[in-house]
Amino acid sequence: MTHTDFSVVVPVLNSEKSLQELFERIAKTFAEMGKTFQVIFVDDGSRDGSWKVLSNLKNEHPDTIVAIKLSKNFGQHNAILCGFGFVKGDYTVTIDDDLQYMPEDIAVLYNKMNVTDADIIFGVHGDKKHNVIRKIGSWYMNQSSRFSSKTIAGASFRLIKSDIVKKTTETYHEYVYIDEILSWFTEHVDFATVNHLPRKHDQSNYTSGKLITHALNISFFYTAFPLRLMSYGGFAASILFALIGLHYLLKKLFFHATIGYTSIIVAILFSAAIMLMCMGILGEYMLRIYKAQTKRPPFAISKVL
Repeated sequence: MTHTDFSVVVPVLNSEKSLQELFERIAKTFAEMGKTFQVIFVDDGSRDGSWKVLSNLKNEHPDTIVAIKLSKNFGQHNAILCGFGFVKGDYTVTIDDDLQYMPEDIAVLYNKMNVTDADIIFGVHGDKKHNVIRKIGSWYMNQSSRFSSKTIAGASFRLIKSDIVKKTTETYHEYVYIDEILSWFTEHVDFATVNHLPRKHDQSNYTSGKLITHALNISFFYTAFPLRLMSYGGFAASILFALIGLHYLLKKLFFHATIGYTSIIVAILFSAAIMLMCMGILGEYMLRIYKAQTKRPPFAISKVL
């Protein structure tokens, strides 16, 4: 297939039970829209039978499906970036493999793009079916870009004009965060309300630990929040120490109060804690700068069908 109307990129991780239904619903959606399409499945190191299912789907629909197997688990955003390199359509859709987002809502995103002519349409819903920890983690990831140069907080269900997609494949970054990379090329973004359902099969692959790690990486790689925390925290601490010092000085001068060791110890420990925190933040930045210098590829392809 040399050209098509839509390309759908699906990062796959341990989702053998949902892939067949996902493809059938995608195909039905585009048939109703009267559009041609391709589906790019990127197996991100699945440990179940996902690759076998994808191989069977490829055999059944050789002209419609591209199946890519990565050499190991690189992460959802890296898998999407890999899929972007195989896009042939005028528009690109990214959607999860777990059927929480409905493929039928691709038409909703497309209609919104036709109305607004935005470069990217995010499918969002206010009442996602996640637990409290995941909701907090998702909220933080969506809000984290407010500390960077641009704000493009969105969702994993996206419709993107493919000229923007092509530009993302020409960039390099040690830690891939698709939403922020997209923001480098456009600010013309809009949102459409879509359905978000409970996961039909198994547990989410995004554990609380992965969410925390992801949130920290976003903070250090894509925002200035930790550095601003150091600046503002140091400024606030200096004012606090000055006021404490002035307080004890006035007590000594005008009330002849005895200044004991307790206040000195508290001041020393508090200031030391602030300095250690700042050194830790600088250490995290130095570690990530070192990793960036190695220029490791964001993904490695093992097989393409």
